[in-house]
Amino acid sequence: MERYIYDDMVNLIRDQKHDYLNHLQVIMGNLQLEKKDKALAYLRQVTSNLLEIGPITKLDNSYLSILLMLSLQKSKNLGVNLSFNIEPPVPSCRYYRQETVQFFYLMLNTTIDYISKLKQEENWLKATFKEDFRESIWELTMAPILAYGSLYRSIRKKQEQAGNIYGSLSIYQPPG
Repeated sequence: MERYIYDDMVNLIRDQKHDYLNHLQVIMGNLQLEKKDKALAYLRQVTSNLLEIGPITKLDNSYLSILLMLSLQKSKNLGVNLSFNIEPPVPSCRYYRQETVQFFYLMLNTTIDYISKLKQEENWLKATFKEDFRESIWELTMAPILAYGSLYRSIRKKQEQAGNIYGSLSIYQPPG
């Protein structure tokens, strides 16, 4: 996976550059049309979106940070609203094994792919990181209408394609 990360990072930078130029053009256009309030509102929205990635960039595991930013861009490109909730704001992920990070990345991206193919009004995914003195937990919450068995098979297939190096897998299916 590491050899592809450089290409993915260049694509991420290219996508973000394109997005920022578009944002600047929208702001500049509104200012030229003397729609100061509209430009200011748009600027606030863009700033808010940028602030949302702050916790990802503060992780003490740069490999994990990069993969999460790549997932965020992928979800945006596929029309899936991905958000992160990280508690505490600066958790310790420094000692995560590379296989653990890669497995989480595989699960996250497979879930993004799966959600993007659904024909729902809302396509969203929330990744929550919780850490206390005993353990750290990543939890994925997603659009309510999902066939968890189908998602499980999709993740299992990707896991097998990767040489099944990630160990066991379980997905909680809520009752009902």
